[in-house]
Amino acid sequence: MATENPKTAKEKSQKALQPTAVTSEQSTFDRKAEEMKAFLKRNPVPKEFLN
Repeated sequence: MATENPKTAKEKSQKALQPTAVTSEQSTFDRKAEEMKAFLKRNPVPKEFLN
């Protein structure tokens, strides 16, 4: 495995420490989607709403 350029690794770590608004919104969206999936597993949608 090739060793990574230290500057590139440093830039990546800085990016990881500073999440962008898109990343933050996306993680919130993903969390809400997982919550909705879990909710629907516990409470299936009545068949009359699926027509």
